[in-house]
Amino acid sequence: MENNSYPLESLFGRVLSPFEQFLRRTTAGGIVLITTTIVALGLATTLGAEVINHFWERSFVLSSGERFRIELSWHQWVND
Repeated sequence: MENNSYPLESLFGRVLSPFEQFLRRTTAGGIVLITTTIVALGLATTLGAEVINHFWERSFVLSSGERFRIELSWHQWVND
């Protein structure tokens, strides 16, 4: 009988299993929220207000050919 499994399947299983177990925990959302808040505060402190404001004012475009185009700043995307 042949083994038709993907060669890296066992590696993905070993990496994703602990991650999936973490996400199933009820405290996972809180841990992710606190971690991202700390990272955001660290970046804001390190980079300064001008860099952060410049990022939020950069435009992000979704388009499909010439018929459909939405162009908003990152700030507008988050608020909408």
